[in-house]
Amino acid sequence: MKRLHILFLATMFCALCARAQSYYITGSAVPDGKVIPLEKWDDGSHKFHGTLVPGELYIINTPEIGSLTQYFAPQQVNSNIVCNGIRALSRRSSEDAAWAVLFEADNYRFTITPSLVVTGEVFTWWYEAWIVGGCTEDGQGNWKLTAGKQMVQSPDDPYEWTWVGELKAYSSNEEPRRFKILGQYDWGPKHLHPYKQDASILTAEKVIYNNSNDYKWTIEQDGYYRIKCNVFLETISGEYLGVNPPSGIEKEYASATSVRAFGRTVSVQSCEPVTVKLLSLSGQVVATAQGTDVSLQVPASGIYMVRADGRFTHFTRKVAVK
Repeated sequence: MKRLHILFLATMFCALCARAQSYYITGSAVPDGKVIPLEKWDDGSHKFHGTLVPGELYIINTPEIGSLTQYFAPQQVNSNIVCNGIRALSRRSSEDAAWAVLFEADNYRFTITPSLVVTGEVFTWWYEAWIVGGCTEDGQGNWKLTAGKQMVQSPDDPYEWTWVGELKAYSSNEEPRRFKILGQYDWGPKHLHPYKQDASILTAEKVIYNNSNDYKWTIEQDGYYRIKCNVFLETISGEYLGVNPPSGIEKEYASATSVRAFGRTVSVQSCEPVTVKLLSLSGQVVATAQGTDVSLQVPASGIYMVRADGRFTHFTRKVAVK
């Protein structure tokens, strides 16, 4: 009975800890020995995004260490903060309560859930991002990757992606007002969602990574939008620009279009559907295709011209095919 009573008290204590309103980190792994608050997320979890250095990391519940401080320690001593999910134990002492940070990086992020499970990673930036949904293009029926809109990576911040373009509720599509964000030109493995179904993109602030409920954002009216997402900070914002194309949109579309040559294949990816023609230097059309992600087969090595035309996209580029 005594053992069961102790177990019950321990369980209740952990439950109370899980409802703590605030978490902080400190220790030698925190630059300049600061005490940094973790940000509370929409699902009740708390997150850190930023720089850590080699040393010990303590997760605590007070902005200053004192008599009321609780330490949230890993089950195994010196567990790495980069982990797939370790349950934390609440302690009153800092002894054996540290998490290990092995090297310096400015792209650490970790989460502590309401049930005191810690997951952490050194985040790797994305190489592409796509908006897909029933509001991106007409005639899809069930959503199609070819109707996805490619976002543009910021030249100043590799984690930040932006897209400017038209979204409309196309009645012929499934979920005509909804969309989500993919981290590759495929349905997996990376995808971003809101924390509730039909969250307005105009009031959106945070994203959830690989949500099992497959929630989507929604548009409230047809028109042009600017959508900005930081895949490291897990934030998003949306701005309605009106029913007319905003100035400068042609430049943004052109900068988002990529042309690549791999062997005897030339590929073109664009934010909007384009007609792509591959021409010889003499002007002869060698191949043509349409879409947002097209591949053209080249019959022989040489120098070719790639011409792409869409509603906003108009350019010609030279490519060398080996």
